[in-house]
Amino acid sequence: RLFAMGMFPAALVGSFVADALGLAEVRKLGVRFAAPAWPGETLQLTLTGEIGSEFAVEAHAGQDARLTGSVLLSSQVHGCGDGRIDPAEVSTPADGRLAAIAAHRLSDVVLPVERGKVIEFARAVHSECPLHHDLRAAQSDGYDDLVAPLAFSCVAAHWNGGDGSALATELGLDLTRVVHGEQRWF
Repeated sequence: RLFAMGMFPAALVGSFVADALGLAEVRKLGVRFAAPAWPGETLQLTLTGEIGSEFAVEAHAGQDARLTGSVLLSSQVHGCGDGRIDPAEVSTPADGRLAAIAAHRLSDVVLPVERGKVIEFARAVHSECPLHHDLRAAQSDGYDDLVAPLAFSCVAAHWNGGDGSALATELGLDLTRVVHGEQRWF
């Protein structure tokens, strides 16, 4: 059956978080896919927490979770004034193959970020944040150009051949049997 891949609800959550907390404040967004989102479902997005603590974010269809995750704001990143997360905060899977995936360094991919593609992506994830659509609004907030939605970086895996498939081949994974279960942006 047709269903929405996990990255689509993740992109919706990214836009929701950026709109609710302020795009410039978001330093870390991690999501875990709980179940597929089906055509015709209405996703309810919730954000809970208090300033000074990590926020929890969820997407539900009725009572059923589709996605869960957490959000860290720049004001909550200690010792990382440049917005980077301390590597000690990132957990490494214990399983040997998963540890190999976590340790594998992908090659750099140069992705031209074009204004039109930023607008298209923002529309696709229903972002109403003017920083994604309105050049004057972005410039008045101190940006040189439009700001890409949080999940926009996912398109890099599809740009110019990306090497995501090379990693799967190297690890001996059968991509017809792989389900994407989690995504994080730092």
